[in-house]
Amino acid sequence: MTTRMVMVVAVALVVAAGLLAGVLVQRRAGGRSYRWLLAPLYPASRRPAVAVLLLAALYVGIRAYPGAGHHIVWRVVVVLLIASVAWLVLRALHVAERVAFSRLPGAPDPTAGSGAPAPRSDRCGASPRSW
Repeated sequence: MTTRMVMVVAVALVVAAGLLAGVLVQRRAGGRSYRWLLAPLYPASRRPAVAVLLLAALYVGIRAYPGAGHHIVWRVVVVLLIASVAWLVLRALHVAERVAFSRLPGAPDPTAGSGAPAPRSDRCGASPRSW
């Protein structure tokens, strides 16, 4: 197999894995108990997950065909893979934090905005300097 064929197969596997993960998450979120967590997690972690899958496939493809110049490319892919996994973990933790705080009693509705009252510019017809 040529290197081009390995890359095409790797990209196809990444796309298929991303689509399969999306379908599985949406089916599970459409169910009963975890919709409150999985529904915001899927859109937030879609890009980092695709980056992790793509770099993992690239890592495996580079390891399968060692060569003279592949060592530098392999190191760059490893660093990018570590960064994309960290990105995915941070996104998941951010969503989990937001969901956890939204489920506390007395928490503001996350779709309602910032929660601060709108400033009033007119108070009984008087200008703000005369308050």
